[in-house]
Amino acid sequence: MGVKRYVKEHWKPLALWSGVGGLFFGGALFAYKKGYVGNPNPAVAIPDGAQEVLLHTHPFEVQVGEQVRSFRCIYHLQPTRFRIWSVLEENKLGHPVFFITPTRYQLAPEQAEIIHHMESFYAAVGIPRYFKRRDLLDHVRKDSPILFHRALVGGGNHAIPTGEKLISSGKLAEWEFGGVKG
Repeated sequence: MGVKRYVKEHWKPLALWSGVGGLFFGGALFAYKKGYVGNPNPAVAIPDGAQEVLLHTHPFEVQVGEQVRSFRCIYHLQPTRFRIWSVLEENKLGHPVFFITPTRYQLAPEQAEIIHHMESFYAAVGIPRYFKRRDLLDHVRKDSPILFHRALVGGGNHAIPTGEKLISSGKLAEWEFGGVKG
């Protein structure tokens, strides 16, 4: 019996089991991404009262001219009084805005690291969620990119999101919340 003939005769059970398999796979993927089942890297909330936060990335490569160089970044986050509020979210306290000072270290095997200070900015910090519309702010996850939602700050306690999102070049290796490593 040929494949074409078999499919023509048994198309209903094939369609049914294909749909059931798709639902099962989709449900398992959803449960894994939500953290219900064995997620090896759960998201960790940034403590609201943390006085200082350091985020260290894994080494990553950047092409500079014709050479490929290795770098790593450390993001120094200083808390501010500013917060971003959204009427669409349940978070009544808003998301804290940090003053972020990124420092990029060029890894040179034959020399000491070369330090590149980058421009500081104000932003809310989080991680991307690929199957959802909104990113998960105020959280970090190992081996995940760091997402910065830039904000404008002023005289009051409110920060205004600019809509600009920055993604770290390297994935998060470790963090420190006020001296406690994770």
